[in-house]
Amino acid sequence: MLLQGLFSCTLQSEIAKIIKGQPDPSFFYKSLLELDVVNIVSIVSFDSKCIAELLHEKNSKYFTPKYPMFYKIEDDAEMDTSLSKDVFFKSAIDIAIYNNQIEGISAILKYIIKY
Repeated sequence: MLLQGLFSCTLQSEIAKIIKGQPDPSFFYKSLLELDVVNIVSIVSFDSKCIAELLHEKNSKYFTPKYPMFYKIEDDAEMDTSLSKDVFFKSAIDIAIYNNQIEGISAILKYIIKY
């Protein structure tokens, strides 16, 4: 239900409210097979508010090495199978940079430095 709620949001602020309203945000840090082994952090990295909420210090007890927060994921949008068989990869940082999310990038870098 939570996953359906995230994908039915029409505004970025609605996604941030759902994230903020979760008593246990550990779901957002896990890689999900239903999402081609991508975590929600990578998916919502286009929005600084979502990243800031997910990487906030109050959630640090849910950060675990078992579920790495940042890693390269396959980028289907960049693939052009008619011209090349190459597979392209991107990370949450790449997504945040592409969307000019300076605050999000800052939150990601602070997380990486600390953990």
